[in-house]
Amino acid sequence: MNNAKNGTRGQVLSNITAWAIVGVLCPLLLNTGCGEIAQDEKTQTKSAMCSSDVTCDGDRVRYAGVNLPRIGFDVDGQRTCCMKSAQRMAKGDPSKIAYVVAGKKCKNLEEAQAARLKVLDEYYADVLTIKYAVGDDVGACLETAKDKAKASGKPLRYRLAAFDFGNKNDADKAAAAARAAADKVTVLCAVGDKTFACPKEAAEFAKSSGKKVEYRVGEQATTCKNIAKTRLIEARITAAFEVLMKAAEG
Repeated sequence: MNNAKNGTRGQVLSNITAWAIVGVLCPLLLNTGCGEIAQDEKTQTKSAMCSSDVTCDGDRVRYAGVNLPRIGFDVDGQRTCCMKSAQRMAKGDPSKIAYVVAGKKCKNLEEAQAARLKVLDEYYADVLTIKYAVGDDVGACLETAKDKAKASGKPLRYRLAAFDFGNKNDADKAAAAARAAADKVTVLCAVGDKTFACPKEAAEFAKSSGKKVEYRVGEQATTCKNIAKTRLIEARITAAFEVLMKAAEG
Protein backbone atom coordinates (compact mmCIF):
# COMPACT_ATOMS: atom_id res chain seq x y z
CA MET A 1 0.00 0.00 0.00
CA ASN A 2 1.26 3.47 -0.87
CA ASN A 3 0.77 6.29 1.55
CA ALA A 4 0.45 9.99 0.87
CA LYS A 5 3.14 11.90 2.63
CA ASN A 6 1.29 12.34 5.89
CA GLY A 7 -1.27 14.39 7.65
CA THR A 8 -1.79 17.60 5.77
CA ARG A 9 -2.06 16.01 2.33
CA GLY A 10 -5.78 15.32 2.66
CA GLN A 11 -6.24 18.92 3.76
CA VAL A 12 -4.33 20.06 0.67
CA LEU A 13 -6.85 18.32 -1.54
CA SER A 14 -9.92 19.52 0.32
CA ASN A 15 -8.70 23.11 0.17
CA ILE A 16 -7.87 22.96 -3.52
CA THR A 17 -11.11 21.19 -4.39
CA ALA A 18 -13.21 23.73 -2.53
CA TRP A 19 -11.26 26.58 -4.08
CA ALA A 20 -11.52 25.40 -7.66
CA ILE A 21 -15.09 24.12 -7.62
CA VAL A 22 -16.78 26.72 -5.44
CA GLY A 23 -14.81 29.46 -7.17
CA VAL A 24 -12.97 31.25 -4.37
CA LEU A 25 -11.70 33.97 -6.67
CA CYS A 26 -10.62 37.52 -6.00
CA PRO A 27 -13.13 40.01 -7.44
CA LEU A 28 -10.41 41.60 -9.58
CA LEU A 29 -9.71 38.30 -11.29
CA LEU A 30 -13.35 38.20 -12.29
CA ASN A 31 -13.37 41.86 -13.34
CA THR A 32 -11.01 41.45 -16.25
CA GLY A 33 -12.10 44.19 -18.57
CA CYS A 34 -14.74 41.91 -20.05
CA GLY A 35 -17.50 43.92 -18.44
CA GLU A 36 -17.96 41.38 -15.67
CA ILE A 37 -17.82 41.74 -11.91
CA ALA A 38 -17.93 39.12 -9.21
CA GLN A 39 -21.65 39.42 -8.54
CA ASP A 40 -22.40 38.70 -12.20
CA GLU A 41 -20.74 35.30 -12.05
CA LYS A 42 -23.83 33.51 -10.71
CA THR A 43 -22.15 32.69 -7.41
CA GLN A 44 -21.16 34.87 -4.50
CA THR A 45 -17.39 34.92 -4.57
CA LYS A 46 -14.90 35.30 -1.75
CA SER A 47 -11.44 36.77 -1.66
CA ALA A 48 -8.65 34.40 -2.65
CA MET A 49 -5.31 33.93 -0.98
CA CYS A 50 -1.93 34.31 -2.67
CA SER A 51 0.19 32.56 -0.06
CA SER A 52 -0.10 29.65 2.32
CA ASP A 53 -1.27 31.70 5.29
CA VAL A 54 -2.89 35.04 4.52
CA THR A 55 -5.94 36.78 5.88
CA CYS A 56 -7.85 38.82 3.32
CA ASP A 57 -11.01 40.65 4.33
CA GLY A 58 -11.67 38.08 7.03
CA ASP A 59 -11.38 35.02 4.78
CA ARG A 60 -8.60 32.60 5.68
CA VAL A 61 -7.46 29.80 3.40
CA ARG A 62 -4.52 27.46 3.97
CA TYR A 63 -2.96 25.50 1.11
CA ALA A 64 -0.82 23.17 3.21
CA GLY A 65 2.25 22.51 1.11
CA VAL A 66 0.70 23.73 -2.15
CA ASN A 67 0.59 27.40 -3.13
CA LEU A 68 -1.34 27.96 -6.31
CA PRO A 69 -0.51 31.36 -7.81
CA ARG A 70 -2.88 34.24 -7.35
CA ILE A 71 -2.83 37.79 -8.59
CA GLY A 72 -1.60 39.79 -5.64
CA PHE A 73 -1.50 43.54 -5.09
CA ASP A 74 1.34 45.66 -3.78
CA VAL A 75 0.61 49.09 -2.33
CA ASP A 76 3.70 50.96 -1.11
CA GLY A 77 5.39 47.70 -0.13
CA GLN A 78 2.33 46.20 1.55
CA ARG A 79 0.98 43.01 -0.03
CA THR A 80 -2.60 41.76 -0.21
CA CYS A 81 -4.54 39.34 -2.39
CA CYS A 82 -7.82 41.22 -2.20
CA MET A 83 -8.58 44.08 -4.57
CA LYS A 84 -10.89 45.73 -2.05
CA SER A 85 -8.10 45.74 0.51
CA ALA A 86 -5.68 47.14 -2.07
CA GLN A 87 -8.10 49.94 -2.94
CA ARG A 88 -8.45 50.87 0.71
CA MET A 89 -4.68 50.80 1.20
CA ALA A 90 -4.21 52.99 -1.90
CA LYS A 91 -6.92 55.37 -0.66
CA GLY A 92 -8.61 55.34 -4.04
CA ASP A 93 -5.47 56.03 -6.08
CA PRO A 94 -5.14 53.15 -8.63
CA SER A 95 -1.65 54.32 -9.64
CA LYS A 96 -0.37 53.12 -6.26
CA ILE A 97 -1.51 49.53 -6.90
CA ALA A 98 0.98 47.14 -8.50
CA TYR A 99 -0.05 43.68 -9.72
CA VAL A 100 2.11 40.78 -8.51
CA VAL A 101 2.24 37.17 -9.70
CA ALA A 102 4.71 34.63 -8.29
CA GLY A 103 6.70 37.42 -6.68
CA LYS A 104 7.05 39.44 -9.87
CA LYS A 105 5.41 42.80 -10.50
CA CYS A 106 3.41 43.21 -13.71
CA LYS A 107 2.71 46.39 -15.66
CA ASN A 108 -1.05 45.98 -15.69
CA LEU A 109 -3.90 43.57 -15.06
CA GLU A 110 -3.70 41.95 -18.50
CA GLU A 111 -0.02 41.16 -18.01
CA ALA A 112 -0.75 39.81 -14.54
CA GLN A 113 -3.48 37.53 -15.86
CA ALA A 114 -1.19 36.19 -18.58
CA ALA A 115 1.59 35.64 -16.05
CA ARG A 116 -0.72 33.79 -13.68
CA LEU A 117 -2.03 31.54 -16.44
CA LYS A 118 1.56 30.73 -17.49
CA VAL A 119 2.52 29.82 -13.92
CA LEU A 120 -0.61 27.70 -13.56
CA ASP A 121 0.26 25.84 -16.77
CA GLU A 122 3.76 25.20 -15.45
CA TYR A 123 2.38 24.03 -12.12
CA TYR A 124 -0.01 21.65 -13.86
CA ALA A 125 2.84 20.12 -15.85
CA ASP A 126 4.87 19.81 -12.65
CA VAL A 127 2.01 18.01 -10.88
CA LEU A 128 2.17 15.25 -13.49
CA THR A 129 5.97 14.97 -13.51
CA ILE A 130 7.59 12.31 -11.32
CA LYS A 131 10.34 13.52 -9.00
CA TYR A 132 12.59 11.48 -6.74
CA ALA A 133 12.65 11.94 -2.98
CA VAL A 134 15.22 10.68 -0.51
CA GLY A 135 14.28 11.97 2.91
CA ASP A 136 13.68 15.69 2.53
CA ASP A 137 15.81 15.88 -0.62
CA VAL A 138 13.75 16.00 -3.81
CA GLY A 139 15.18 16.15 -7.33
CA ALA A 140 14.50 15.41 -10.98
CA CYS A 141 17.39 12.99 -11.59
CA LEU A 142 16.74 9.34 -10.81
CA GLU A 143 20.38 8.28 -10.83
CA THR A 144 21.35 11.05 -8.42
CA ALA A 145 18.49 10.03 -6.14
CA LYS A 146 19.61 6.40 -6.23
CA ASP A 147 23.12 7.43 -5.20
CA LYS A 148 21.77 9.50 -2.33
CA ALA A 149 19.51 6.68 -1.19
CA LYS A 150 22.43 4.25 -1.22
CA ALA A 151 24.71 6.63 0.66
CA SER A 152 22.13 7.61 3.28
CA GLY A 153 20.36 4.29 3.69
CA LYS A 154 17.06 6.07 3.22
CA PRO A 155 14.38 4.74 0.86
CA LEU A 156 13.89 6.19 -2.60
CA ARG A 157 10.36 7.47 -3.12
CA TYR A 158 8.67 8.49 -6.37
CA ARG A 159 6.86 11.79 -5.86
CA LEU A 160 3.96 13.29 -7.78
CA ALA A 161 2.85 16.69 -6.46
CA ALA A 162 2.39 16.18 -2.71
CA PHE A 163 2.20 12.38 -2.86
CA ASP A 164 4.86 9.66 -2.62
CA PHE A 165 4.89 6.19 -4.16
CA GLY A 166 7.13 3.27 -3.31
CA ASN A 167 7.98 2.23 -6.86
CA LYS A 168 8.11 3.64 -10.37
CA ASN A 169 5.36 1.44 -11.75
CA ASP A 170 2.81 2.74 -9.24
CA ALA A 171 3.92 6.32 -9.85
CA ASP A 172 3.66 5.91 -13.64
CA LYS A 173 0.14 4.47 -13.34
CA ALA A 174 -0.93 7.26 -11.00
CA ALA A 175 0.47 9.94 -13.33
CA ALA A 176 -1.31 8.43 -16.33
CA ALA A 177 -4.60 8.19 -14.45
CA ALA A 178 -4.28 11.77 -13.18
CA ARG A 179 -3.59 13.06 -16.68
CA ALA A 180 -6.55 11.14 -18.09
CA ALA A 181 -8.86 12.59 -15.42
CA ALA A 182 -7.57 16.10 -16.06
CA ASP A 183 -8.00 15.74 -19.82
CA LYS A 184 -11.68 14.97 -19.29
CA VAL A 185 -12.19 18.46 -17.88
CA THR A 186 -13.17 20.67 -20.80
CA VAL A 187 -14.81 23.98 -21.62
CA LEU A 188 -18.35 23.82 -22.96
CA CYS A 189 -19.45 26.79 -25.05
CA ALA A 190 -23.05 27.99 -24.96
CA VAL A 191 -24.91 30.57 -27.01
CA GLY A 192 -28.40 31.01 -25.68
CA ASP A 193 -29.90 27.52 -25.37
CA LYS A 194 -27.44 25.93 -27.80
CA THR A 195 -24.18 24.33 -26.64
CA PHE A 196 -21.02 23.65 -28.62
CA ALA A 197 -17.90 21.61 -28.00
CA CYS A 198 -16.07 23.68 -30.60
CA PRO A 199 -15.33 27.32 -29.67
CA LYS A 200 -15.09 28.31 -33.33
CA GLU A 201 -18.59 27.02 -34.08
CA ALA A 202 -19.89 28.78 -30.98
CA ALA A 203 -18.29 32.05 -32.06
CA GLU A 204 -19.76 31.83 -35.55
CA PHE A 205 -23.24 31.12 -34.20
CA ALA A 206 -22.91 33.94 -31.66
CA LYS A 207 -21.97 36.36 -34.42
CA SER A 208 -24.91 35.38 -36.57
CA SER A 209 -27.37 35.47 -33.68
CA GLY A 210 -26.08 38.62 -32.06
CA LYS A 211 -25.55 36.84 -28.74
CA LYS A 212 -22.50 36.29 -26.56
CA VAL A 213 -20.63 33.04 -26.10
CA GLU A 214 -20.75 31.71 -22.55
CA TYR A 215 -17.87 29.47 -21.49
CA ARG A 216 -18.70 26.79 -18.94
CA VAL A 217 -16.24 24.87 -16.79
CA GLY A 218 -18.18 22.59 -14.50
CA GLU A 219 -20.94 24.68 -12.94
CA GLN A 220 -19.12 27.98 -13.44
CA ALA A 221 -19.95 30.16 -16.42
CA THR A 222 -18.38 33.30 -17.86
CA THR A 223 -18.35 35.27 -21.10
CA CYS A 224 -14.63 36.01 -20.71
CA LYS A 225 -12.14 33.72 -22.43
CA ASN A 226 -9.36 34.61 -19.97
CA ILE A 227 -11.45 33.60 -16.98
CA ALA A 228 -12.49 30.39 -18.75
CA LYS A 229 -8.86 29.46 -19.48
CA THR A 230 -7.92 30.05 -15.87
CA ARG A 231 -10.82 28.05 -14.51
CA LEU A 232 -10.05 25.20 -16.89
CA ILE A 233 -6.48 24.79 -15.69
CA GLU A 234 -7.60 25.14 -12.06
CA ALA A 235 -10.18 22.41 -12.54
CA ARG A 236 -7.65 20.16 -14.28
CA ILE A 237 -5.21 20.57 -11.40
CA THR A 238 -8.00 19.67 -8.99
CA ALA A 239 -8.95 16.58 -10.99
CA ALA A 240 -5.33 15.44 -11.10
CA PHE A 241 -4.92 15.91 -7.34
CA GLU A 242 -8.04 13.90 -6.59
CA VAL A 243 -6.73 10.93 -8.59
CA LEU A 244 -3.23 11.15 -7.12
CA MET A 245 -4.52 11.21 -3.57
CA LYS A 246 -6.68 8.13 -4.12
CA ALA A 247 -3.80 6.32 -5.83
CA ALA A 248 -1.40 7.16 -3.01
CA GLU A 249 -3.85 5.92 -0.38
CA GLY A 250 -5.01 2.88 -2.33
